[in-house]
Amino acid sequence: MLSKVTFRARQEVVENDFNNLQGHVEATLDHLVADTISTQKRFSGFEVTSVSATEINVAPGRLFASGEVYAAAATVQKSLFDFLPAAAKRLVTVYIWQGTAEVDIQPRSYLIDVDNDVTQSQTVSMRHDRVANVGLIAGLESADPQRSPLGAQFLAVCDILLTPTGIADGGITMIAGNRMPRLTEVDSRVGLLEKFQASAEPRIQTIGSDISALANRLKGSASTRAIIEMASDIARLKDVVGLPDDYSSYAADFYLTSAETDVTNLDLLAKVEEGVRFGPENQGDSQISVFNALDPAQVVKNGVLLPAHASIPRITVASYAGELRLSQYQSQAQTIVQKTMSRQRVRYGQEFSVCTNARNYWAQGQIDPTSNVFTLNGESFIINNPEELRGAHNFIRLQQYWIDSYEEPYWDVLTTTTVVNGQTVAQTFLNSQDGWLTGLRVGLTRLAGSGAITLAVCETYLGAPDLSKTVAQVTVQRADLRLFPQDGMTLFPLAPTFLSAGGRYAIVLVTAADHYAAVASGGEYAQGTLFYSTDGAWFEGDFTKDLVFSVEFARFERVRTVVELQPLQLNGGISSLDILAGMVVPRSCQCYFEVQKSGSGWEPIDSLTPAKLIGLPPLLQFRAVLIGTTDVAPGIRLSGSRVRLSRPRTTFKHISTPRTLPVPTSQVQVTVRLENWSGTRHAHAMRLLCGAPGFATIELPDVTDTTPTEDPKAIIRTYTFNTTAPVSAYKIEQSGTTSTALDTYLVSTRVDIAF
Repeated sequence: MLSKVTFRARQEVVENDFNNLQGHVEATLDHLVADTISTQKRFSGFEVTSVSATEINVAPGRLFASGEVYAAAATVQKSLFDFLPAAAKRLVTVYIWQGTAEVDIQPRSYLIDVDNDVTQSQTVSMRHDRVANVGLIAGLESADPQRSPLGAQFLAVCDILLTPTGIADGGITMIAGNRMPRLTEVDSRVGLLEKFQASAEPRIQTIGSDISALANRLKGSASTRAIIEMASDIARLKDVVGLPDDYSSYAADFYLTSAETDVTNLDLLAKVEEGVRFGPENQGDSQISVFNALDPAQVVKNGVLLPAHASIPRITVASYAGELRLSQYQSQAQTIVQKTMSRQRVRYGQEFSVCTNARNYWAQGQIDPTSNVFTLNGESFIINNPEELRGAHNFIRLQQYWIDSYEEPYWDVLTTTTVVNGQTVAQTFLNSQDGWLTGLRVGLTRLAGSGAITLAVCETYLGAPDLSKTVAQVTVQRADLRLFPQDGMTLFPLAPTFLSAGGRYAIVLVTAADHYAAVASGGEYAQGTLFYSTDGAWFEGDFTKDLVFSVEFARFERVRTVVELQPLQLNGGISSLDILAGMVVPRSCQCYFEVQKSGSGWEPIDSLTPAKLIGLPPLLQFRAVLIGTTDVAPGIRLSGSRVRLSRPRTTFKHISTPRTLPVPTSQVQVTVRLENWSGTRHAHAMRLLCGAPGFATIELPDVTDTTPTEDPKAIIRTYTFNTTAPVSAYKIEQSGTTSTALDTYLVSTRVDIAF
């Protein structure tokens, strides 16, 4: 006791002396609690139990505050009925606070007249108590209820979760952080720490030496970041050389094919086309056709669109020197394989943003993008024409504007095969300049009573006709054949066929009838040779004579022709155009397409005029502009052409095929490159799908990092997953959004590393 009252013999005692006896004890206990136990608000006791669904009992307890001790001596019963939520949940907090009370009221006599010893009775409190008061406070009703805030003078003891029917199962939770710890509990915890110290201290004392030795061993070792970068590069190289990803802790995907995309997953909502891109929300296909078939500025023949022209002879051999009986040669079956006009693909729209993955990948193999065929380190797809692997194609990738074209005017990706029986003769000729062949005339001196003649124009191989590379053919019936010279040469009308300058071609006649062809002397035409065939093989040419023939080409009326085409329309609006058609555009010519929105002028589709589709117009006027010379012009094959209009979704979801690991792991890091990225419009997220069966367990990333790149419109996004349990296989799910269909991004590469 810090202070005490001193009493002496025969000393007068006043009332304060007796009050000080307990006051000094109280002050000493307050200091003892504050100095040795705690000055913070804490409680002991006050256990809360439920009496019914809406009533609780709060057991007696003590409140410690700044060294002072306040007590609740009796059990307190509280009703929660008024706090029951109407529909959701509510959290009610039991709290306590300190106070004082005057108790033990008794009648006592007071001396009011000392001389006459007169007393008076008064009722007074005989005890002054420190008391702990118990109260309730309720939070807001919510599906995820929270505790109501309390003032500093109050101390929370217990949280009670209420539902509309009463106290929830297990809904009473004592707040252990506010409970006063007992010395026995502290002693037990100290005992455990002393045991740990006794076992760990000898090892900790030598840890300095161990760290020094470890540091010496780690000198020159690669950092974790360097190892991750190396694993990422190796994963990319594995994808380039075609090594499988299974049972490897790192893998990559350049998204050039859908080989690592779970195309059977019903949740897949993306397209893989030189990267992961937003799939179409709406798209429509139509064939290119002219708006006005009677427009005199254009000519459509056999499905080929050309500017208006007239047919004039460019090569003529007309000096008659004799005749050649066609039936003198052996009759045989000739197989004519006719090539088709090579196609050009023009794509325009914001979704056609350039992907950088191709520059690191396509150079590793032989690739033909016009037919989606490539060969790479043992992984091969069917190639219809191996001789075309010389790569006679061009592709241009500019922002919003892609062109894929083929240098050769005709290809054998698509062919038509015809078998014709009869005798065969041929005449080769050299084409000295580019032009559109419209017809051939051949002199026939004698005609049989019946029998048609099939004429084919083909390329040559080593100077001899090659019917497997036919570019045009026609069959003329007996009634349309003319006698030479009185009726002139017989016309064999052909579909417009482009012949390249410097190319050597052959005119092949096949007939089963006894017709005679006019020939000229061998010196008349020095740029070709007459051939005849036996048993399907071409014998040595006859240099003493040539067929009498004339080659007619188109001569164009204008050097610039505008052809209006059928309008383009798509419900909901157009954001991209994909034009695929057989096209021949000589080097001296140009062919481009123009569109027109309502209320605006015509604009060409090219890389220099972006963002023509702002506003997502549902209807576009459409036309082609053909620029050439009077001798040569571009041509478009309308039959078999296609215009695909589309509008991408504003969301995408891509799911990879399962990744099988060599050993289970609890940490996976996935890195993706996002291109054409705009932080204000775009969002990207990733999840891991794992667990058996069916990859139904979802893991969210614990850490997400974003790193800028050398391209201001590209970022590197890294997701780190710490799984709740080790996984041996997983799928990678990516999702993204954009605020407008006119501004989309793509995922160009993905690298994942399992630690």
